[in-house]
Amino acid sequence: MCVRCCDSHIMYLSPDRYCMEYKRSNNETKTVFLYCYQELPNVAMTVGPKLYIIFLFISTACFFSSALIYYLILSADDDKKAPREVHKKCFVGYSLSMGLTFLNLIVLQKVNYECSFMGSLFFVFALISFVWLACLCLDLAILVRNFKKETGSNRLIYLYSLFATIIPSIILLISVLVYDGPAMPNTFIKGYWEENVCKFEEKSDLIFFVPIFVLLFVGFCCVVYTIHLTRKFNKNYENDYDWVRKKQYLRHMLNSNGFLVIISTIWILNAMLGNVIALANQIPFDMLESLQGVFTLFIFVLNKYTRKKVIRTCGDRERSTSEQNDEQQELNDVRRDHQNPIGWRDANGIEGRFD
Repeated sequence: MCVRCCDSHIMYLSPDRYCMEYKRSNNETKTVFLYCYQELPNVAMTVGPKLYIIFLFISTACFFSSALIYYLILSADDDKKAPREVHKKCFVGYSLSMGLTFLNLIVLQKVNYECSFMGSLFFVFALISFVWLACLCLDLAILVRNFKKETGSNRLIYLYSLFATIIPSIILLISVLVYDGPAMPNTFIKGYWEENVCKFEEKSDLIFFVPIFVLLFVGFCCVVYTIHLTRKFNKNYENDYDWVRKKQYLRHMLNSNGFLVIISTIWILNAMLGNVIALANQIPFDMLESLQGVFTLFIFVLNKYTRKKVIRTCGDRERSTSEQNDEQQELNDVRRDHQNPIGWRDANGIEGRFD
């Protein structure tokens, strides 16, 4: 590649590093010196694809790990009907569905077979994830509004699960009936690789994007409403013991849910504008998208509130295992005594029989 060079710089270059070109303008001939160099590959275009896949794998593991940790916390909690338990179950549903979404996203970057099936899986799991995100934000608003209640009902989680099942199924059914397949946007399949990958027919992506933006709008409205409630309660319940005790944790949950709504919106906007934004400019957004699982793990699992619960859960499990071992040892001792009715055993566990 050649670029124009200043005349004063020519003396520092060897003859094989530059060339001369004659240009004629206004009946005058000018000599232009061109500096020649080999164009180096774009570092972002070579490193970006590798980092993208690596980050997708890490985020997938983080999503599944977050779901598992919250499931263990739920299984160790004595109060199964506490209002916060429903919120944790919503997060398990969100993390699990996002893990499956990212797993399908990894596969779609590499395979070129069973495209309709893989596209349908991504289509459904992505919609399920955004339904759970909306439910997560809605449940937080309910949790803040009813902060004085110490007991709740599991009916809400059944309702959320019903939404997460019915809404994606209906949208997929509409897509199949109208377009004979999932309206899978090709922008989720990045243009880094030239090898054969799944390419979907150009269909109306609105069937995919419109429901997701509706769900994001629901989540955004719930977050705004929750902010309004917290400010209102800070004034009205300034000296209320229940509110003072819970408001810090509720504020943390509000910030966490708000972050999920923001980063999910960036992800979807990046997918919508994928055909408009230049590939080099799109790479930073792709990196941000691929790190969603890492952000989720840090915010929802590694915070000070959840860390305490994890430590307490692990401690309870260790104590429970120790108690079970002690009970089993006592039971074995009783059985051994029963089998040796005329025998004896000293303090060291040495047994014998009377003659």
